[in-house]
Amino acid sequence: MDQKVQTKNNSNSTIKIGIPFTYKDSSGKNHTFTIVSDKDSDIYHNKISAYSALGKAILGKSIGEKTKVEAPGGEYKVKILKILNSYG
Repeated sequence: MDQKVQTKNNSNSTIKIGIPFTYKDSSGKNHTFTIVSDKDSDIYHNKISAYSALGKAILGKSIGEKTKVEAPGGEYKVKILKILNSYG
């Protein structure tokens, strides 16, 4: 299955359940995750729940967007860098 990187000009370039994405955290580190259902979440395989603090903050966001994540350990900011699309 080929994956292509979405850009701002692609249609359908928002984060959705099942589509991998990369973001930069406030310390400058990049992270790649896929948002999944609660029962399928597995942090060791980069799958986070749609009900997690990050999942709720990121769903529906677009490339280049910044958002605040209100997590139990404190608030932090992230910026969406890439959205991968397995549809071709």
